[in-house]
Amino acid sequence: TVSIGSAAQGTLQWFTFFQGLFWLFKVFSPYASKTYASLNNSDKSYWAACLVGSVHGIMISYWALIAADDSDLWTTTDFSLTTKDTTALYHVLLGYITSDLILLLYYLTSWPGNASMILHHVTTVVCFGTMLTCNYGHCLGVIVMILEATSPFVNMRWILEKCGMKSTLLYILNGLAMTIGWFLLRVLLVIWIGYRIFVMRTEILEMAPQHVLNVIVSFVIGGSLQIFWFRKILKGAIKVLFGAKKNV
Repeated sequence: TVSIGSAAQGTLQWFTFFQGLFWLFKVFSPYASKTYASLNNSDKSYWAACLVGSVHGIMISYWALIAADDSDLWTTTDFSLTTKDTTALYHVLLGYITSDLILLLYYLTSWPGNASMILHHVTTVVCFGTMLTCNYGHCLGVIVMILEATSPFVNMRWILEKCGMKSTLLYILNGLAMTIGWFLLRVLLVIWIGYRIFVMRTEILEMAPQHVLNVIVSFVIGGSLQIFWFRKILKGAIKVLFGAKKNV
């Protein structure tokens, strides 16, 4: 079992890293983009948070994919399987999520989609924090981290819009990549994760009631949020495509 102190120390290291990255982006973004200088303070912070989220998304999804392949997490039926890599990945995810959650709470009334994002982040902290300290669920938790590969496309959509590039081919292609990627990773893959929970149900149901509840409730909340966001993304993609067609 990973002690709470050890989990907190590992998480704090990555929390510090992502907070530092956030402030670095705030310092250097004015030199990289004229658009950034025209934004209000709230949007400037959201810009920096988008860049941090993109770095995190690329890093953790790539690392999670390697860890999943190396430890056969795709096929294992050992719900208690953990490795050094899976534990380290939990530290990265929790460090990022807690860092971003603080920003979400600070900009509670000015950042878009805050209510659903706060629900997502709080659920993630509770679910993954419990799995980390109690040594279970890594075989599915690490697969969930691969979903973060869609984050750069989501963040780029907002940045391109602020840069006045909604009518460009780059914006349309990014939107299509975001929509397709979300469907494959955050809809179909989440359904597959639900199937994996069903396959391992016997071992899961043998755990303490609070841990069974953690797995089920977190999956239901997380899966519902992915569907909720996908509906919004799909509506936006259809609107952009019809708009692009009309302009041609």
